[in-house]
Amino acid sequence: MNDLFYTRWEDDIANGLDEEEDFMQMLMEGGCWVFILDKQLSAENAQELRGLFEEARARGGGPFVVDMSHLQYIDSSGLGALVYLLRHSSGGARLCCVSPKIQKMLELARLDQFFSIYPSREEAIEGVQWPPIW
Repeated sequence: MNDLFYTRWEDDIANGLDEEEDFMQMLMEGGCWVFILDKQLSAENAQELRGLFEEARARGGGPFVVDMSHLQYIDSSGLGALVYLLRHSSGGARLCCVSPKIQKMLELARLDQFFSIYPSREEAIEGVQWPPIW
């Protein structure tokens, strides 16, 4: 069961923003923070992902899963935001639901060597041990 914790721009939606508008979500699922990305992760919204990540860290951190099921475009700023998550997460960061196009971008940037990539969100969350045993 998903326990929705935080949706960026939920106040804007309540105040009349079109509900079809893209927005990132952050939720707690299976002991992991899950970030569900927009259609694009670029210079326009990469800082938003960092902000959600910092919000999760302030609430206790943990393992992180980035759900890319809606992601259609990523640029260097978006890749930089993913690297930021990876470098600053104590519980690890996993990617899931990566399209072939986005997978190719991750491979070109060689980020596929640093992230664990899973075909589904359930598989990314499965087996996460928190707190980590060092």
